[in-house]
Amino acid sequence: MMDFRMLGNVDIIIVCMIDISIWGRIYDLILQGVFKFLTPYIK
Repeated sequence: MMDFRMLGNVDIIIVCMIDISIWGRIYDLILQGVFKFLTPYIK
């Protein structure tokens, strides 16, 4: 694991963090939609 800050690639870390947070939010919304869709059939 290299430290990207020593290489001066702080922008890559920021972009990756933003990208992960966006994909995490999208994935969370998809899971909530699927769960609400399947809940009536489970109960």
